[in-house]
Order: sequence, then structure tokens, then C-alpha cells
Amino acid sequence: MATHKKIRKEFLGECLAAIIDRKSPVILGKDPLWVYYELEKMKANPYESRLILFSLLAGVSEKLMEENATKEDVAKFLGRECGLASSVASDLSEAYTTLFEEKKEQWKQRNGKGFRELCSREIDIEGDFQSFWHRDDGRVECTFHSNVKVKVADKELVGTFLREILEDHPFYGADVLEMILKDKFQDYTQEAFDRYCDDDDYYPPCAEDFDDNFEHDILPSFFEENGFEIIDWGCEGMTGDYERDSW
Repeated sequence: MATHKKIRKEFLGECLAAIIDRKSPVILGKDPLWVYYELEKMKANPYESRLILFSLLAGVSEKLMEENATKEDVAKFLGRECGLASSVASDLSEAYTTLFEEKKEQWKQRNGKGFRELCSREIDIEGDFQSFWHRDDGRVECTFHSNVKVKVADKELVGTFLREILEDHPFYGADVLEMILKDKFQDYTQEAFDRYCDDDDYYPPCAEDFDDNFEHDILPSFFEENGFEIIDWGCEGMTGDYERDSW
């Protein structure tokens, strides 16, 4: 009669709990291979790591998230979809279902908590931008600094704006989401400032006049159209002298 290796159910549950606490249950279905490598780092043996990988590739995380999924349901799924012997499927199912029974409610509470906190705070966003107008054998340096204070006015619009981040990383805290928002604003405004500074082939830009673009284009298109209310803002541009390139 064939015998099957035993898995360390409690150990695997602890490893998976640590992984999910960092990344949320989404990671199980989104990146099974990453979970596999993390298990290897945690000293899961190759047999255990492969079992987890095969089961995640088969979609066990979706089964586990079903409202009334039982240990027997998950074991049947593992036997059917992964071709596991009943004893192996039962042990692996126990490791999974014990973990989810203990942690699912806690994970639900953490899901989107950072976004809810972000929606309740005022957000200060500073930006520093630099661009150059290059022509012939010289250049003009342009700089621009901005300060904006905003708050969420429309949660649905802001949620749409950050949808990809929120779907992939539902456990991100408000501080992390705020940092992502600031990075998006920095990239968006830098791109607009670069276009402004390089717009004319013959005359250098006047960075001091970029405030008009900032007020009537950037602020509405980045913040207001994406669900933010602008509480206060300020900006200042500076254009340097024409400098010849040194060779």
C-alpha cells in the first residue's frame, strides 16, 4: 500500500499567515510563484512548497474565500483539481481551512482600511520640478515648486483613480497610499512641466508663468476630476539664465 509524506500543517499555516499578513489573501491567487519562493525562504521543504504551489495554481484561494467552504469541500477540490491522494488532500485542506477560519475576519477588517483612513484626512503634497530648454550649444534651467492641500470629496472617484493599487494591495495603509498619490502627482506634473519647457524651438520658457498651467490644467485634471477637493495651494517658478554647454 502506498504511503504519502506528511506535511507540517501548523508550520505551513504559520508561514502562509505571515505571507498573507504582509500582502493580503489576494497574493495567493495573483502570484503563486512568489508565495512558493517565500515558503522556501521560510524553510518549507520542497514537497510542502510544491504542494502549496500546485494548489494555488489550481485556484484553491478562491475556494477558501467562499463563504461556507468546509474542510471537506476544500479537500475534495484539492483531490479533484490537483490529483492529490485523499490523505494528502485532507492534511493540506486542514492547514488551509484552520488558517482561514482563524484569520479571515481579521483580514476582512484590514481590507481597504488604509483607503478609508486616507478618505478621512487632509493631504499635504509638495512637489519640486526641474526641466531644461536645450537649443544649439546651450541651455536654460527651469524649476518649479508647488504646495497643495487636498481632501477626498468623492470616494468612488478616488477609488477608481487608485483601483489597480487597491485591488492588488488591499492591506496598504493610509501613509503608503498617500505616498503613492504624491508620486503620481510628481510624475504627472513633471511630465507637464517638461512639455511646457520644451514647447518653443526659438524662445526659452518662462517658468514663472507655469502657475497658470498649474492652476487651470494640472490641479483640475489631476485632483478635481479624480475626486479630490483642493483646500489650498501655492506655487513658484524660476527661470535661469542661458548657459553655454561646456565641452
